[in-house]
Amino acid sequence: MAKGDGMSRRLRTLLVVSALVPLALGCSRNRPESADYVKHQLALTGYKIGAHRLVELPDACRWIVMKHVGQRKFTKDAHAKGEICLILEDHQRHFWSVMSFLTADEARELSRQLSEMAEAAGESPKQQKR
Repeated sequence: MAKGDGMSRRLRTLLVVSALVPLALGCSRNRPESADYVKHQLALTGYKIGAHRLVELPDACRWIVMKHVGQRKFTKDAHAKGEICLILEDHQRHFWSVMSFLTADEARELSRQLSEMAEAAGESPKQQKR
């Protein structure tokens, strides 16, 4: 994709990484039968599908982490009882494009890998702009 195409390289990279992380971490596809969602899911309704079947998401999308506490309810309370969920939120559309439910071990490993990559890029968490 060319510059100015509406999708940043960082977001494209994050989408690829989010698709590969479950494979790299050896994630199980098994979830409790009572689960409201599957382990990893993409919701692409309403997005343009471009060349090579690439779905173009807005640059305004952002990664958030929440806890799924049941019955389609989520909270930002880290201490709440529930599953950790990594979400790519399309804030403008009030829509979650990507949801990935992580075990505590998977979340720790992802955090370690992301920290390692950020440090190698010369950015400490305190230096990054929000």
